Amino acid sequence: MKPTNQALAAIASEMAENRRDYVPHSDAISIIDGKFRAYPAPLGTTWFEVLQRNGLFRLDPDPRERRADPFAAPEDIVRFSFQRLQDHLMASVILETVIKPSDALKSGSLKFIHDDESIQGDWVGLVDALSVQLPERFNQELLDLLPGDINAWANDPAVNDAFIESLRWRNNESFTDRTLELFNAFLEVEDGHFDIIIQVSASAGHPWNAKALHKRLIVLDMPKRDAYWTVHANILPLDAGATARRLIEWSALEQSEQTDPEVQYLCAIILTWFLASSNRELRDKATKALTSLMIRNPSLYAKLGDDFAAVDDLYILERLHTAAFGACCVSNCERLLRPFSAVAYKAVFDRVDVPASILLRDAALGIIELADCKNCLPETVDIQKARPPYNSKVIRLSVTEEAVEKAAKVRWRLSDTKLMRPVGWRLWLL
Repeated sequence: MKPTNQALAAIASEMAENRRDYVPHSDAISIIDGKFRAYPAPLGTTWFEVLQRNGLFRLDPDPRERRADPFAAPEDIVRFSFQRLQDHLMASVILETVIKPSDALKSGSLKFIHDDESIQGDWVGLVDALSVQLPERFNQELLDLLPGDINAWANDPAVNDAFIESLRWRNNESFTDRTLELFNAFLEVEDGHFDIIIQVSASAGHPWNAKALHKRLIVLDMPKRDAYWTVHANILPLDAGATARRLIEWSALEQSEQTDPEVQYLCAIILTWFLASSNRELRDKATKALTSLMIRNPSLYAKLGDDFAAVDDLYILERLHTAAFGACCVSNCERLLRPFSAVAYKAVFDRVDVPASILLRDAALGIIELADCKNCLPETVDIQKARPPYNSKVIRLSVTEEAVEKAAKVRWRLSDTKLMRPVGWRLWLL
């Protein structure tokens, strides 16, 4: 209803104009009645009371009551029922008249939120809203717009937390190279911010989603990838409510016919990268979740097989194909067995050098033999070629003491160079 939106904006505008997070009760009634003047209020009530009963506003005691005349009747004040809604409406109202946000923060309509050194405590919520809306409206980050030393503002918990929180809420178009640069800087200080990468990984169309992550990780060799991705993945919390656990449980337990296949694909990518982890709980749960996703969406196996064909980590490939074998064993129907056997054959056996991994071979062969048992093996699959013996290169099982000492000396030399030092997430996100 148009008058309702106008009333909400008017109350927010009154708060912003007077630099306070409330409006006196009598003023709120007057402002809202003015926006509804073309509509008579229900008998025996006011439009403010109607909006209050619908959960948009609340009445609080006046915080100035102790300083007021003790003989005067105290008047309640009005706030929005939801603080985040209030903060974003105030930010929106203020920014409508802003042309150059840096000037507004230095000496204009937004100067009241800070004292040139720190954020005023009353306006932390408004800073959260500005950290979302400034990038969306102006393609600029609040950190870059505040007057003074950016490093000092970056150490202000209100600004720091607001930037990280904004990454969860802002629209996709507001993510810029500068956003990534700032995120990298914060990530180097606090590993916990890595959780943001997991949170946005399943967001279709997001510039930092699982597809973007995959493009960066797949081109790295395993030592470099393990130094950044795997180290962080290993310490992801898996307790109730943790992001990684919610992603795993949603993938494993909450699929339906209405689930977006693109979201399933994004989850499958991030789950497959979890397989690189040496955290057994994470790896096992990700494998089971992948199995559930493949049962619901059989096209995922072929996509993941192509996506990870070049990965240099047998840990990942073994678990990926084991998850597919698990899906076949659970489903045990032609809908999965026919396409899965073709994928397994192409990925593992239809090549000159079959991967030297017993687990990988066993999972892929299991899929093919199960399809053969159910008489649904594609004609393109040569089951004899999928069975041993294979023409793989002989594995070298002996390592000389001289080779170990040589490798150790090389490592010690490299430890004093930049080659062994972290260079940040730019390796895979830029």
